[in-house]
Amino acid sequence: MHYLGGDKNSKMHLAAVKRLSERNITTLRFDFPGHGESGGTTEELTIGRGAALVDELADLLAKRSTGKPFALLGASYGGSCILASQASAKAAAIVLRSPVSDYQAVRARQLGPDGLARWEKEGVMDGLISRGRLTPWAFYTDAGQIDVYAKAANERAPLLLVQGNKDTTVPVAHSERLCSAWGGRADLIQIADGDHSLGDAIHTRMFVDLGCLWIADNLENH
Repeated sequence: MHYLGGDKNSKMHLAAVKRLSERNITTLRFDFPGHGESGGTTEELTIGRGAALVDELADLLAKRSTGKPFALLGASYGGSCILASQASAKAAAIVLRSPVSDYQAVRARQLGPDGLARWEKEGVMDGLISRGRLTPWAFYTDAGQIDVYAKAANERAPLLLVQGNKDTTVPVAHSERLCSAWGGRADLIQIADGDHSLGDAIHTRMFVDLGCLWIADNLENH
């Protein structure tokens, strides 16, 4: 599941597809509304909407794979949607890059009280994703309805979080809290000098290597 402003054909996703195919693991990717080849607009997006799409994808996988185990991989917003979904409880493994486990805190930190007030008044905000893509105020209010940390206590899928220790978008403390709250095994790996996107080629490769190994080992041992 990709990040806001990304799509299913990002370098990270394509590298993961290649690595997993080498282990004979079939992959399925999709674009959120307003991204890539999907229709719709970003004004449709909330965490709840994204989580529902993840659940639809999991149901499709279950039908196509006749009950074989599956894993979930997501980045930033995509990770948030996985964490809020029902599919997380069905997965054999989960890998997340810099997930946003508390979107309200992240947006409040980013925009401040005046920015939040303007967003609420206008109903949409431009530039949170990219210029010209509007984010609805409903995104913020919906995020407040989802307590990822409380939900995490009931999760059992092995979870791997990978985040740069120089992430200025999502505090590493959020991922540490998520790991502590997780009901099953949860590991957090911090990439030295990595930013939120782990955009450096070496950092991207490290994430793909770590994430694909986690998926392959847990699917094999499931």
